[in-house]
Amino acid sequence: MYGRIYYKEPLSFTGTAGPTVCVDLRTGKEVWRRNDVPSISFAMIRDLETPNFHGVYPALLFTSNFARAFDAHTGEPLFNVTGVPSGTTVLGPQGEHLRYIFFNNGTTGSPDWYLCRWNSTRMWSTSSMGEGNIQTTTVNNVTAVRANTGTRYDWNIRYHGATTKPETPQ
Repeated sequence: MYGRIYYKEPLSFTGTAGPTVCVDLRTGKEVWRRNDVPSISFAMIRDLETPNFHGVYPALLFTSNFARAFDAHTGEPLFNVTGVPSGTTVLGPQGEHLRYIFFNNGTTGSPDWYLCRWNSTRMWSTSSMGEGNIQTTTVNNVTAVRANTGTRYDWNIRYHGATTKPETPQ
């Protein structure tokens, strides 16, 4: 990303216990090295096109399942993401993570099944804030983004008449 490679250095025979390193591939120079950055799972560059804004946000590095976000240019921790739903993940047309979830909004005795689609890019918008803003909370001096609010979903469809969870295609 941006001509840089991010990797976790091995420490002795452990494989990935060393620092996380960012190296510029054009120059071969180390950009940053941090012991407090865990293994990175993926990166995201958010493209935003609205009447008021055209462009991309600075790149973010994420640990597995969006758990923690770091600035790609410095390695600085930015925020934690909580409540990311489990489900079947696919990449959308612009590289966004789309997650399909079957959710029982009822009880075991009286089920009320929904099929929902969670969209990773919706972490940057809410119904009460302008597009591009990220809604955060702070707990124990750690900034957190709640990924399970209703505004993070593209849609939900009620699955009428189902008494058990629909089978997921293989």
